[in-house]
Amino acid sequence: MQNELREGFRTGKYTCAAPNSKSNSKKEKMMTLYQIYSAVDNEDAYADLKQDDRKIVEFINYNKGNYTDEAVFIAQSGYTSKNISKTDYIQTIPKMLLFSETFINKLADKLKNELDFFPAKLRIKNDEFKFFLGKIKLTAELVDMEKSNFYELAGEKFIDYPPVFLGNISGFEFCAKDINDDLIWAFSDKFKELVVTNNLKMEFLPIT
Repeated sequence: MQNELREGFRTGKYTCAAPNSKSNSKKEKMMTLYQIYSAVDNEDAYADLKQDDRKIVEFINYNKGNYTDEAVFIAQSGYTSKNISKTDYIQTIPKMLLFSETFINKLADKLKNELDFFPAKLRIKNDEFKFFLGKIKLTAELVDMEKSNFYELAGEKFIDYPPVFLGNISGFEFCAKDINDDLIWAFSDKFKELVVTNNLKMEFLPIT
């Protein structure tokens, strides 16, 4: 149940903790982190997973089980067969990473140490498009557990949204998910640079 609550979060302005002012004499350049969004600016620009048995979600987000059934997503009214080419990333419900075939062709090899990809389909009315689910392989300490808010559900404690991110994050090159919450992701400035230099289309919101 807690997953459904958290999966409703698709947009929102993040805040981050200020970096420690007592730094060493040599200042290291901090990694800029982002959340990613569709390049199609429409509140209905998202897609719903057709399957409802949650096996796909459990595998992609929580590394449980295997990817035995190809995911099928049903695009909502914000997407059409004409505008789908204007974005290389689709926001989904439940929350997962869904990338275009163009994105995979250009970046899958460069990202292979931190992202695995699995074939999926996106249906827009009578048309069907090839997309790929992204599975983040690395975890890192992203959230400031002292400054973030929490909520309780069935006696368990969960990070509330938006979380407060740490000011100095490391341990990955392109992307990672939080060590305490599989649905909190971050993408680096290097990831953004790859997207921009390869003329791929998605939006970036800074979180640090």
